[in-house]
Amino acid sequence: MHYVPYMGMHVLVPPFILLTALCPSEHNLARSRVYEGANARFHRVIANALAGKPTKIGVLGGSVTKGNGLRHNHLENWTVKFLAAWKVLFPQSETTLINGAVPATVSDYLSMCFGEHIEEDVDLVILELLINDQRCAQSRSIGG
Repeated sequence: MHYVPYMGMHVLVPPFILLTALCPSEHNLARSRVYEGANARFHRVIANALAGKPTKIGVLGGSVTKGNGLRHNHLENWTVKFLAAWKVLFPQSETTLINGAVPATVSDYLSMCFGEHIEEDVDLVILELLINDQRCAQSRSIGG
């Protein structure tokens, strides 16, 4: 366990949690970011979780996020692992994760219909959409 400075506080963080377990390399982490923005809202979510306030996380994506093909989806799905890691980092915060993933979905659909799959009052939204968008782009280039 390591104490990591964050927003003027020191947070106890197991070394394998979140960054190393979920983002195995700086290269992969950098490739996963489309736009980071100022991160003010994310900092607010973290500060609230550290203060013990409830946190609601919404996840949108395709079959990878839904867990299709996993034998034990409730144990193996990355969203379950993410929630477990989050709860280790913020044990005092009651955290709810809403998996709004829709298999075989592209970002065009979720950009318009996300409200049908996650609740409006989520504190944090995580998106996983690359695979289906990539397949859609490849089929457009092949089919004309």
